[in-house]
Amino acid sequence: MQRRRFLGGLAAGALAARGPWPVLDLAGAPEDAERALVLVELDGGNDALGTLVPREDDAYFRARPKLALAKDATIRVDDALGLHPALAALAPHAAEGRLAAFCGVGFPESDRSHFRAMDVWHSGVPDREETRSGWIGRAVRRAERGEGGTPPEALFALAPGRAPLVLAGAARSVTAIRSLGDLELRGGEEQAKAVARGLRRSRGKDSPRLEEVRRRAEHALAFGRRLDAAAKAAPAETRRYPDSPFAAQLALAGSLIAGGFRRSVHHVRLGGFDTHVRQDETHPATLRVLAEGLDAFLAHLGRQKREKDVLVLVFSEFGRRVAENGGRGTDHGSAGLALLLGEGLRPGRHGASYDLETLERGDLRALLDWRDLQDRLLSEWMGWAPERPLRDGLALLAK
Repeated sequence: MQRRRFLGGLAAGALAARGPWPVLDLAGAPEDAERALVLVELDGGNDALGTLVPREDDAYFRARPKLALAKDATIRVDDALGLHPALAALAPHAAEGRLAAFCGVGFPESDRSHFRAMDVWHSGVPDREETRSGWIGRAVRRAERGEGGTPPEALFALAPGRAPLVLAGAARSVTAIRSLGDLELRGGEEQAKAVARGLRRSRGKDSPRLEEVRRRAEHALAFGRRLDAAAKAAPAETRRYPDSPFAAQLALAGSLIAGGFRRSVHHVRLGGFDTHVRQDETHPATLRVLAEGLDAFLAHLGRQKREKDVLVLVFSEFGRRVAENGGRGTDHGSAGLALLLGEGLRPGRHGASYDLETLERGDLRALLDWRDLQDRLLSEWMGWAPERPLRDGLALLAK
């Protein structure tokens, strides 16, 4: 295969807590469920308190005399919390039950390093040992070995740069593309048919190596045709997205899912969250890009009747310090915020809200181990075997 030429081709009450752990109003994934998972990485360390704001907490206003948002400036979600107004595009989805939030997601012994924290999130491994596989990649490998669930049809890395660690570890390749225009049938459909005829004629010849070549070639031909079908349907939908690189990644994910890759995992990335200075200027702009891109993506799925089959996880390597600094910004913290978006969610804040009176070295305490969230997504959404026993009391999907 060659690049560019591929073989032939939240509103009032929306997040009110409902018991200790709200759940999704969907059944667990059956073996043949055609479900997709989209991982949205917020690079730089998204400020949890500036995203889902503790609008009634006096400690918040004391810690952030310049950055704190006025109570009536946020989009009210319950008596304690409000969304940043830059996330207005997500408010209807929250009100209609398509958004859930996890406050205080983190891992032990965070050292506030971007690189280590993102490696921990991607790998699902909390210690400092080097790892070359991710929590998604290892789950897919277990499924490939018949240890639980059906493997996905494809793993897609859609953000610029190298394929992310989170997808590494599966036997199947990660498809890293930036545009459906990057891949096209080399020689056209006629050449693809000629290759297929040659493969059929070679059947019966006793050669394990030749059989492996046939298997790989047939898979590549089928994969290329599906990419080609997605590319033909993509332009009309892409025009409905905002004009941003992040939205372009989501448009690509939407086109791939709608175009036939129903059981798949997609990784996208949005940078700009390392807000050490002038956070009151930069953070709202970046949140707006996030919200408007996700709004367009969810609408795309709705038009294609795929909205019930896709779940979005929004995460960042860590949160930020509770207190603002001298540059109208916030420095690296530890525990942060994760969001889930998709049809069938019972709207709610998962677990407790922020505790700004009991901090750890000036940071929010971790209320939820990030691995518990990952394992639940694997087990209850994708139907794959988790690596650890599932945590009692944390259920994402209704039984």
